[in-house]
This record gives sequence, structure tokens and C-alpha cells, in this order.
Amino acid sequence: MLAGTARVSSARISRSMASLRIVLASVLLACVYGVLHDQVTARLCLEYFTLFHPRLGVPETPTMLGLAWGILATWWVGLGLGVALACAARAGSWPKLVLRDLRAPLAVFVAALFVLAMMALMAGWAAGVSDRFRPPERMAEALPYERWKHFIAAWWAHSASYFFGFLGGLALCAHVVLLRWRRSRPHAPGAST
Repeated sequence: MLAGTARVSSARISRSMASLRIVLASVLLACVYGVLHDQVTARLCLEYFTLFHPRLGVPETPTMLGLAWGILATWWVGLGLGVALACAARAGSWPKLVLRDLRAPLAVFVAALFVLAMMALMAGWAAGVSDRFRPPERMAEALPYERWKHFIAAWWAHSASYFFGFLGGLALCAHVVLLRWRRSRPHAPGAST
């Protein structure tokens, strides 16, 4: 009786650890993405962080602000994505996925997200240079005119990361559910027998 209970408890712990690994990997990946993203935008427009974000008590250099805000602004996004992804990969009776199964989709997601953010940065720069888009009045007053295009580019890159990150996260979860459904079908490649 005790051996059976121990096996059941061990199986539950193993299942919980598989979900926890997915969540932790998502948080870590989001933070790495945020730091890399903010290293670019902090070098482009330091004022985006120094004038329009709360002070953090770190040196106001591009490297330090990119590091600090890269983590602070993305860990919670990674946590939300990780929980949703763990549910999509592990909940229900279909074949369960582990972190190893999600590495390639996560890598594609993050790479695509970075490309989209950099495209938004370039579009923001072009809009700022052409004077077709201006910062909101409060922000425009705090910035010298020659820095507007820098601010707009950084702002658009950040906005794109959140927007496409949300949509991409939903698509990633849907992809994982679809993958599990395919594996649950008899005679499907990778189906459990």
C-alpha cells in the first residue's frame, strides 16, 4: 500500500516538475529577450527610460537601464506565457509535452518577435524622420525636437514587442494544443501507442 502511494506521489511530483520547467524556461527566455531588446532601445533613446519610466536607483547608462528594465518589464510576461504554455502542453488526457518538445517553437517565436520589434523600430524611425508621427504632447515637451525620432522608434519597438508577444503567445499555445491533438490521433507520426 505504501509503495503504491509513493509511486503516485512520485508521478505527481514528476508531472508538476515538467510544468514548472516550462514556466521557468518561459520566464528566463522572456527576461533574456527583454534585456537584449532593451540594450538596443536604451542605446537608441536613453530618454525613453530616464524621462518616462520610474527611477530604479541603478546607474542611468544604456547597459544598466537595458538590463534592469529588460528584466522588470518582461518577467511577468514570461510568467503568464509559461503558465498558459504549461497548461497547453500538459493539461488533459492528450499526450503530454515537455520542455524539450517546446524548444524549437519557443525559439521561432522569440526570433520572430525580435524581428517584428526591430521592424517596428525602423518604421517608428521613418515616421519620426518624416515628421508624420510625433510623440504625445507631454512627451514631446520633455524631449528636444531632434530626439523625437529616437523616442518614437524606441516606443514603437516596445509597443510591437508587447502586441506581437501577446498574439504570438496565443498562437504558440494554439500550436502546442494542435500538436498534442495530432499526437493523440491513431497512426499519427509521434502518436503514443
